[in-house]
Amino acid sequence: MGERPTFDADLGHYFASLRAAAGFASQRQAALLARKRGIQVSYQQLQRLEAGKTKAPDVSLLRSLSRLYGIGFEVLLSELWRRQYEVSVEPTAIKRDKVVPRPPVVIRPQEAAVIELMRRLPAAKQEHLLRLVRDFIESHSPLARAKEGA
Repeated sequence: MGERPTFDADLGHYFASLRAAAGFASQRQAALLARKRGIQVSYQQLQRLEAGKTKAPDVSLLRSLSRLYGIGFEVLLSELWRRQYEVSVEPTAIKRDKVVPRPPVVIRPQEAAVIELMRRLPAAKQEHLLRLVRDFIESHSPLARAKEGA
């Protein structure tokens, strides 16, 4: 079996910066503390994530990372969507364990509706909705449209 491809090195750097901002010097240190706190994050998951080898992180992993790094799940999810899909949702900057608002950006009504719906749903339904949104975005991306036209 060959080496896994790198999907998004920039996203990997983002997750590495979150770990560093939370005060963890290494992936191993973060994974050890996660285990002690009962948070489901392994060293291998952190390693793949920070190397950009994870194409679409699972919602449960994102929830675990938000707990481990002390940032809001919505903040992590909105930044992930912004980086992966160029969808602007409540933009925030993360510094240590503080969330610092950036200047306001126009959020389209569809995006605001998705954010509000995500906040109101239980975790299992959030995961299902996230899969639906990912599928929709991927099927309506310029690359998907180009494949259909070919």
